[in-house]
Amino acid sequence: MKKAADDLPLFARQAPRFFTISELNQIIKGTLEQELDGLWVVGEVSNFRVPPSGHYYFTLKDDKSQILAVMFRRQGVALSFTPENGMEVLSFGKVSLYPVRGDLQLYVENMEPRGQGALYLAFEQLKKKLSAEGLF
Repeated sequence: MKKAADDLPLFARQAPRFFTISELNQIIKGTLEQELDGLWVVGEVSNFRVPPSGHYYFTLKDDKSQILAVMFRRQGVALSFTPENGMEVLSFGKVSLYPVRGDLQLYVENMEPRGQGALYLAFEQLKKKLSAEGLF
């Protein structure tokens, strides 16, 4: 018995549309930025690094998952503390896709240490730095 066209799923009734990888990544990027913009995320900093560009690249993780994160130099220099591996932080930003590599990332615009005040942490880091220079 032959099936009627109306019985077929929608994708089987339409001519297939093919996307390039670039087009697919742009669609994903737009969807993520529309749906996941302006959110707070709590997690532990790991793999923290600062290349010559001055951007902060790191991973935020909890006990079950992780996400790549980036904080551009302009936002990073505005922080009153320097993030460190193992530090738990609250990060504000948006989820997006870096389309060149297809990497899902959290683009962090602001960050606060969790559990202790930013000013206290900045003071402790400054004290440690000055002590290492022999000024204490």
